[in-house]
Amino acid sequence: METRSSIDLGTNTCLLLVADWNPQTQTVEKVRADHARVVRLGQGVDRTRELQPEAMERTLAALRDYSAEV
Repeated sequence: METRSSIDLGTNTCLLLVADWNPQTQTVEKVRADHARVVRLGQGVDRTRELQPEAMERTLAALRDYSAEV
């Protein structure tokens, strides 16, 4: 059994999945954590073509919280 995790960082959300993975059967045996946070990383990017400092800080805060989880 292995513990595997995945972070999905999108325009609006930051997702974390931590699961027990069975390499023999190639299946998830148990989900240990499944979190979603709305971070709005893409806020204003269509207008400015740049990531905004506030949006980056919200995203980094979510990632910091997730790192404490794992």
